[in-house]
Amino acid sequence: MKHNWERILSIIKEIGAGIAEWEALARAIAARTGHMPRKTLTDGLRRELERSFASPSELAAFLNDEDENTISPLASAMLDHLRGRGGRDVVFSAIALSDRFDRSPSSVLSAAEELHAAGYNIVITEGDVTLPAVLAPSFTKIPVEVWTKSASVYRFGLVSDTHLANRCARLDTLNALYDLFEAEGIETVLHAGNLIDGEFKWNAMELVAHGVEGQIAFAAKNYPAREGMVTRFLSADDHEGWWAKGPGFDIGRHMENQFGRAGRDDLRWLGHMEVDLSLTEDPDSRAVLRIMHPGGGSSYATSYQIQKFAESWQGGEKPAVAIYGHYHKAGYFYPREVHSFLAACVEDQTIWMRKKKLAAHVGGWIIEIHITAMGGVGRVKGEFIPFYDRGYYASWDYSSMWE
Repeated sequence: MKHNWERILSIIKEIGAGIAEWEALARAIAARTGHMPRKTLTDGLRRELERSFASPSELAAFLNDEDENTISPLASAMLDHLRGRGGRDVVFSAIALSDRFDRSPSSVLSAAEELHAAGYNIVITEGDVTLPAVLAPSFTKIPVEVWTKSASVYRFGLVSDTHLANRCARLDTLNALYDLFEAEGIETVLHAGNLIDGEFKWNAMELVAHGVEGQIAFAAKNYPAREGMVTRFLSADDHEGWWAKGPGFDIGRHMENQFGRAGRDDLRWLGHMEVDLSLTEDPDSRAVLRIMHPGGGSSYATSYQIQKFAESWQGGEKPAVAIYGHYHKAGYFYPREVHSFLAACVEDQTIWMRKKKLAAHVGGWIIEIHITAMGGVGRVKGEFIPFYDRGYYASWDYSSMWE
């Protein structure tokens, strides 16, 4: 049950003068708001009424205990300081934050860790706290366990750019693809970024769900779930990444956290923008699959962007297989002996794409990678499953179309 700040303040004025103990005051407020108090509520009430760090809306939510995942008032005040008055990319020492908020250094570091756990892009190094202005690419190498088990043949589904919450998102196609993956015995699906659409001035009129929590909730409810199948998604610098640039979310980790709270443990985050996935137990092996969601627009030739990426990699850092989201195009190419897949999209042409005369290749992939006895990548096979306009596929029975 929600209560506005005016009501909370009136309750405090009515009962606060006659109650000496903070715990009794918290219990009295809880009785009026319908929530049982916890120790954190009591301590927070005392501190926040003494110091008044939180905004009225934040304190009202805290007093009401409406959301167990709501960050504490101290953490909220620190976040406001880091991204507002303090400025982004400014490094604050624990001592400086301790002086600013009149709390112990351990308290402010705990609040910083709370922000990090809540999905904000907080960096804590040797007692210093920073909120970077840009969420850096992961550039990490994830061990073979991401595939559940090491294998000589890796066979997985691939989708990208689903842009859920946009009216142009093709949930019919997405569900048809997952039906096919299930029928083919696929256990792992890789998603190359832009799982949700984000929100900015040029897409606001196309959205069916708004705000970071609204779009995550929409995806948690509508993204296909199949028994025994896990989708591992990349977060991107654009679309969902717009929230990383504004409020400062570590957006991919925040999405995974919220998906987990919604019961969607099958939606797991890989990393931000670019991640390498090992295909063998050997950590030094070059049997690596690189999945990326790069920036920039489409080029005059479909293959041009991935050719330039392959040319730009330094010696020794080339992957054996590369997957690219972002461009909404489908294709297979072999620049510099790298098996390269353009992951296509599961979204129709948007207004912005139509203005830019950009085609949308709607569909998904089943990819098969064979590991040789020497531990390298041998055979690679990609099967693209294309879809066209809604009217064409409206007459098809998805349960039988792949028989």
